[in-house]
Amino acid sequence: MAGTGLSRGFAGERGSGIEKTGIRPIVEGALLQCVEVSSRVSPEWEYIFIQNFSDKPTDTGDVKWEGEWMYGKSLKENSRLEAYGTRILRRRIKSSV
Repeated sequence: MAGTGLSRGFAGERGSGIEKTGIRPIVEGALLQCVEVSSRVSPEWEYIFIQNFSDKPTDTGDVKWEGEWMYGKSLKENSRLEAYGTRILRRRIKSSV
């Protein structure tokens, strides 16, 4: 479940090659550079970490968040991520079988 740091420009330039690798963004939508989204995977769950590395609140309004919120207020209800804020959600890994 990789995808952070993969720019839209790069994906557009290399489109078909990237698609073949199975690399996809963790979330759909645009984020400011100060916001990092990363994930960790267990056998049953994918944990999504959303972190704001700015000293100012940041809007994440157009991102589609899927999963159960575990830490911090849901960004579905409040799209502002506080300065140096962290939110964590998890989603069940879909079986490929």
